[in-house]
Amino acid sequence: MIAAERALAMFAPLAAVWVAAAVRPPSERAVAAMILATAWNLLALSLVNAVALGAGWWRFGAEGAVVAGVPVDVLLGWALLWGALPAHAASRLPVPLTAAVLVWLDLAFMPIARPLVVLGRGWLLGEALAVALGLVPGLLLARWTSEGRRLAARAALQVVLAGGLMVAVPVALTGVWRQPAWLCGLAVQVVAVPMVLGVAAAREFATAGGGTPLPYDPPPRLVTGGPYAYVRNPMQVSIAAVYALLGALDGRFLLAAASAVAYGAGLAAWHEGLRLAERHGDDWAAYRRRVRPWLPRLRPAAVMPEAVVHVSSTCDLCRPLGWWIARRRPVRLRVLPAEAHPGRPRRMTYERADGLRAEGVAAFAHAAGHLHLGWALAGWVLLLPGIGWFAQVCADALGAGPRDLPASPPGGLGGLLERAPLPPRPAPGRLCLNRFIHASRLLVAGAGRSSAMASPVTGGTVPPVALDGRGLTGEAVARIAGGAAVTLDPRAVREAGDAWARAAQLTASGRVYGRSTGVGANRTVEVDPKDAATHGARLLRSHAGGAGTALPARQVRAMMAVRLNQLLAGGSGVRPAVVQALALALNAGVHPEIHEYGAVGTGDLSALAGLGLALAGELPWQGEGTPPPPVGLETGDALALMSSNALCLGQAALARQDLGRLLQASCAVTALSLLAVRGSAEAFAAPVHARRPHAGSIRAAAEIRRLIGAADRPAPPADRVQDPYALRCFPQVHGAALDACAALDDVLAVDLNAAAENPLISPDGPGGGPAAYHHGGFYAAHLALALDHLRPALLQTARLSAARLSALFEPAVTGLRPFLADDVPAGSGVLILEYSANAALAALWGEAGPATLGHAVLSRGVEEAASFATQSARQTLRAADAYRVVLGCELVAAVRALRQHHAVRPMGECDKDPVWQDLSVPAGRAFALADAALDPSMADRPLTADVAAATALLDRLADL
Repeated sequence: MIAAERALAMFAPLAAVWVAAAVRPPSERAVAAMILATAWNLLALSLVNAVALGAGWWRFGAEGAVVAGVPVDVLLGWALLWGALPAHAASRLPVPLTAAVLVWLDLAFMPIARPLVVLGRGWLLGEALAVALGLVPGLLLARWTSEGRRLAARAALQVVLAGGLMVAVPVALTGVWRQPAWLCGLAVQVVAVPMVLGVAAAREFATAGGGTPLPYDPPPRLVTGGPYAYVRNPMQVSIAAVYALLGALDGRFLLAAASAVAYGAGLAAWHEGLRLAERHGDDWAAYRRRVRPWLPRLRPAAVMPEAVVHVSSTCDLCRPLGWWIARRRPVRLRVLPAEAHPGRPRRMTYERADGLRAEGVAAFAHAAGHLHLGWALAGWVLLLPGIGWFAQVCADALGAGPRDLPASPPGGLGGLLERAPLPPRPAPGRLCLNRFIHASRLLVAGAGRSSAMASPVTGGTVPPVALDGRGLTGEAVARIAGGAAVTLDPRAVREAGDAWARAAQLTASGRVYGRSTGVGANRTVEVDPKDAATHGARLLRSHAGGAGTALPARQVRAMMAVRLNQLLAGGSGVRPAVVQALALALNAGVHPEIHEYGAVGTGDLSALAGLGLALAGELPWQGEGTPPPPVGLETGDALALMSSNALCLGQAALARQDLGRLLQASCAVTALSLLAVRGSAEAFAAPVHARRPHAGSIRAAAEIRRLIGAADRPAPPADRVQDPYALRCFPQVHGAALDACAALDDVLAVDLNAAAENPLISPDGPGGGPAAYHHGGFYAAHLALALDHLRPALLQTARLSAARLSALFEPAVTGLRPFLADDVPAGSGVLILEYSANAALAALWGEAGPATLGHAVLSRGVEEAASFATQSARQTLRAADAYRVVLGCELVAAVRALRQHHAVRPMGECDKDPVWQDLSVPAGRAFALADAALDPSMADRPLTADVAAATALLDRLADL
């Protein structure tokens, strides 16, 4: 009877697992889930049975194949029933439902399992303990593993599982724990050292690699940081060292240590080596050459990801710590002042190129990993759960808590500079320290360059721009393009990191465009696993093919600012390290060389590929600042960075800001021309525009009334019925341009803050999980059409400016000499300005044509349309330059006419100042500014300098 029950308890769950696997063959992740759930229940049920037997909750009536009073076959069958079977057969059912069914089966069958299982009083307590410690955690671990979720939680459970099965169970079975208490205590402390190595390795697998130590749940990225910078097999070294140390108490552990080394150096090394070589290719080969498999290095190999630790240079407690780290020659770690960080951190902050970020004590712990093995072990201890929290509490209590950084360091670095002066030729070992001091000195000195980008860090005369992925405006883009620093919203950075984690999960479990496939016509071509590590770099290199003239720094910085803000919107899946590096580049005042041609309004692929290669250290930075450390771009980072119209949007934002100010200045110039011809204010009367209430017309008319100090209902002039179109139709024509600008503003407000990357990495997928949505959000039709709308409207108002210029030359309109010449007969005066203005107007006319009429079929026909927003943005920038010249010519003539009016005023008008000389009226202040800037001579002379001075004055007129 007992034999039959034991056979049933063992083989029934085993057969059920076999049937489930035959009906629905498990994937690699499902196999991992089944193994982990079974192993977890094996460990948990062993503990529960030990407690139950001691408490008398139940006992087993069996002999033979019994360990610690528990039949081995019953234990294995129980573990399969609660582990592998539901992990696969019930993988699509809710965990609570699965658990409830299994608990019901246990409650039904345990009472009738006598004589194999003899229940005692309180057996339900044992059942509850088994469910809490075994069933539920095992089901959750299986579900998270099969779905690729909760990486940190499942990695932690795997660490507990490995420690229990490989250390706790052998210690319990051998009876080593029965040694004297002092010896057991000493053994625990000694054994803890190699165990820290294993725990740190598992953490590194999860945080940097995106996977777990289980072969069926591997990290998609090659892990070379943390313990892996010291030894190639840290987890195997850890368990072998634990067994070797326990061998001093029981010789059987020496045999276990030898077996662990033999297995790790033999079958495991061969199998894992093949998989890693297939998955990571040359990167794995290079790593193998630098790091030994079993004997740890004393100093980390230079294969770990680049990192930066930001330490405040104005904090008396923090500054010596930064100096101390720098003096110890950290490997691939830069120590920089926290004041240079775009996020304005309130604690010491560690950031690694693979996206790892830590603050406070955890930042120091990670930085210690770059020094040598001793400090690395201390750092890994500080990262253990509970210990790090306690250490942070102690540090805060001692005065090292969070603090706000000053906008700029108030003075020198005092003791730091005195203790560590810069040598003329720094040795390699002092390079990190010297960089820290040099960067700190730049902060203190204010980075003395003379251009608009002279202060690349927060704290100069220009306030920084806060980026959060939601509120970027065209005005803010222009400020950053002109040299303003940026700060990053921590919440947005976290959201970008969440998107990165989701992207890694989706790529590991399915096909994602540009990550596991090619791009364009290659969208259906799968990336070979052995090429996955270099796929992203090849994408960037192949797409960085821009041609034509190099763009000005202002436009490139605008592109960088837009792309940075879009990444913070959290839809790209790019690593947070890329986000931080891009912010550091902006704040350092450096930019890549980007060329004019390379996009047609479906993504600025060439320009952003060049940016990506600069971030990766493959292309040089332009500018005088210190570039950020190179970021090791992953496969998924390439398309995630390139999939944007950031350059086009940046140029559009700059054009909009330039034109907005020119259109505002145009009102002031028009007001001066109106006064110069003594025109009528009737055309600007409020009742006129209330009856045809276009917003732009109302605004333009009101602005002219404000500038000349006219009433809402002005009286008609005595000597003129109405003025020429150039003055009388100004509100209607100029108002249309203002409305076109407003329409462009609406588009920019959306696109500057859009997560429009293809694919979109979203948390809102089918079934509530993450999803990669493939779409066409990169097609910039709205932007292209808004820009194409603006330029013809601009051309219309520019034509009026040229017409007003012509009117100013006409004596019948002004009452002055032809061409506003002096009193010399046949003088030409400012005649040539009419030619210059119309030449610029012709250039503007050439740019006013709609770029959206273009057509292109690309990438073997799969990209069969284009918005040409890129071309439209460039045309708009050039149109703004031409419009500025037209307005400058009009301003020179208007001021000259007003000067001549003043010189020939009738005697009766001399006792009162005209409007243009009344400083209480904006038009009077406009004339005063222009009168002071322009040459007063009326003689025939070259006017190039006058036009240049007038165009430079337009920005000041816009502020009146």
